[in-house]
Amino acid sequence: MTKLGFIVRKSDDYDDPQAILKALTIGFFMNIAQRQFDGTYTNLANPAANGLEIHPSSVLSNLKPKLVIYNELVAVTS
Repeated sequence: MTKLGFIVRKSDDYDDPQAILKALTIGFFMNIAQRQFDGTYTNLANPAANGLEIHPSSVLSNLKPKLVIYNELVAVTS
C-alpha cells in the first residue's frame, strides 16, 4: 500500500512491547518526567518544569514510578 509516496508494509512486530515503548518515547519525548528524591517529578526536556506530581486520581499516584510519560499537565488546587 502506498501513502504519501511511502510504501507501508504490514509487520509482524505490531505487538512487540519494546517497539511500542520506543514509539511512545520518541513521540512524547518532550513529556517525559523523572522522579526526584522528594517524590515530585522533573521534566527531562525542560528541567525548569519541576515540582510536577501525578494526579491523585491516577492509578500511578500510589506507585510513584521512576519515569513517566504524560499526555497533559493539569493544575490542581487543594
